[in-house]
Formats: sequence, C-alpha cells, structure tokens
Amino acid sequence: MLKSLSEKSQLILLVLITTISRLPFIFDGFGAEEDSWGLVVNAFQMKKAGHYIASRFPGHPLQEYVYRIIYDQPAWIYNSFSLIASVIAVVFFYKAFKKIQLQGAFLASLMFCFTPVFYIAGTYTIDFAWTIAFVMASLYFLFDRKFILSGILLEIGRASCRERV
Repeated sequence: MLKSLSEKSQLILLVLITTISRLPFIFDGFGAEEDSWGLVVNAFQMKKAGHYIASRFPGHPLQEYVYRIIYDQPAWIYNSFSLIASVIAVVFFYKAFKKIQLQGAFLASLMFCFTPVFYIAGTYTIDFAWTIAFVMASLYFLFDRKFILSGILLEIGRASCRERV
C-alpha cells in the first residue's frame, strides 16, 4: 500500500498524522514540567523589562523571543509552536531518509513521530521538539551536502537544548 503512494502523498500523510495525533493535547495547559512554566513566566518578564532575559541557563533565545511576542496568549497558542516544531522534525526526518534512499523511510518516520518522549514534547511548551526540529533539518541538509546551512541549523538546535551537547 505504501509503495503505491507518491513521496509527496507520504509526506502529506505524515504531516496529517503528526498534527492530528497531537492536536487534542495542546489545550491542556503549559505542561507539568517547571521549565515549561518558566518559559511562560520569562516571556512576561521579557515583555515587562523590554530586553532579553534568559529563562534558565544556558538560555533558549529563539524560543524565548518567540514566546515574548505571544506572552499574553492562551496555552494552546504556546503549545502550537511545539506541535509545529514536531511536524517539522518528522518532515525533515522523512526527507533525510529519502535522501539516502532508505526503503522504510515512511515507517521509520511514523515510529519517530510516536516515540513517547518526542510525542509528549510536541504537545506543550518545553524546548525538546524545537531542538529536534533543528537537528533533523540539519541532518537533512548534511545529507544534501549543504554543510554550512547544516552547521547553522545544528548550532541553533544545540542552543535551543537545555543540556549543552
């Protein structure tokens, strides 16, 4: 059945599955982890202060600035950014495996989509889905031999990760 679907159709199906599987959970608040709430409180503090303030060290400038822009929005808006990041990660995971002509790219991407820690991170404000999105984009561009872009995306992903790699 999968062989009858074009690459574009498989990609659209992956986007739909990733989005629909996470959508019901983005309305459940900012998440149970204190770092999630810290990002939201930090957005308010940055808006109030008018300059960058790290939510925790080493800081996550891209995510913190995005959240600063939307600081007074409901939780589902914040969580939507993690959902979008998880979709981007799955898309680039799939595209990277197609780039190296892996036969099971669709099924591998589907398994990646539902890996528990990644699945949960795509439903609330934590930084993990953001980081994985940049790392998967970096992997794709590495396979595409665009080394500088790959390095830039990898560094953005590294800077988005709580634990320094």
